[in-house]
Amino acid sequence: MNDEKIPVMIVEDDAGARKTLALYLSEIPGIEVIAIFGSSEEALPGILSENPRLLFLDVELPGKSGIELLEDLRNRDLDFNVIFTTAYDHYAIKAIKNAAFDYLLKPVDKDELNTTLTRFRAKSRENNFRDKIDLLINRINPVGKIRFNSRNGFVMIDPSDIIWCEADWNYTNIHYGVDEKETVTMVLARVEELLSSGSFFRINRSILINLNWLIRVSRKHHTCTLKAGTLELDFHIPSRHIRELEEKLDRS
Repeated sequence: MNDEKIPVMIVEDDAGARKTLALYLSEIPGIEVIAIFGSSEEALPGILSENPRLLFLDVELPGKSGIELLEDLRNRDLDFNVIFTTAYDHYAIKAIKNAAFDYLLKPVDKDELNTTLTRFRAKSRENNFRDKIDLLINRINPVGKIRFNSRNGFVMIDPSDIIWCEADWNYTNIHYGVDEKETVTMVLARVEELLSSGSFFRINRSILINLNWLIRVSRKHHTCTLKAGTLELDFHIPSRHIRELEEKLDRS
C-alpha cells in the first residue's frame, strides 16, 4: 500500500476561502497542503521550487490572473495538475472544461471537493500540461489570431488565413496564405481542438482543411479540392468522411 501523501498548494487571494479550503483538505486522507499563497507573484517561485502534484488555483487574482500564472509556468519542467476555483459561473468555466482542467465553484462545498479529488486520483497521470494550457489560453481569448507554439517560440495565425494543416509525426505543418507554412510543436489532434470552429474539417488521419477554401469533392475519385488564389490542391478523403462532410455542410 502506498502511504505517500499528495503535495498540494493553494493560490487564493481571499483569506476566508484559503482557510476553508485548507481546512477541508486537511481532513482528507492522503492530502498534504505544503504551501498557501495569496497572489500569482507569491506563488510562482514556490511552485518552481516545490513542484506540487496538485494546485488549487483561483481564476481571478490581484495582479496576474491564475490563467496568466499558468502561462508563466508553461515552459518549465513541471508535472502537476490544476483545479481552478472561482466564484463566477461565467465564460471561464466553459474554457476550463474544454481544456480538460477541473474546477470548483466558491464557496467550495466539501462533498464537491471530495468528488473532484476522486476524479484527480483517477486521471492524475493524464496530464499533457502544456497542451492543456495552450488550449485554455486560446479558449479564453477566442477572437482573432491563435497562438501556436513553434520550435523557437510561438507564432500568431488568424484561423481564416489557414488553408490546411498536415500531420508530421509529433508536429503539424500549418499552411496559410499561398506560400506560407509554419511547423508547430503539437500533434494534429491538438491543432484541431484549437481550430474547433465550424470552418475546419478532418478529411483523413493526416489532413485538416479549412472549408472556406473547399471548391470540389469527388465521390468517384475520393478527393476534395481546395483553391486559394492560383493554388489548387487535391487531397484524399475516404467515403465515410465524404458523408460526414456532407452532413456537416448541411447543418451549417
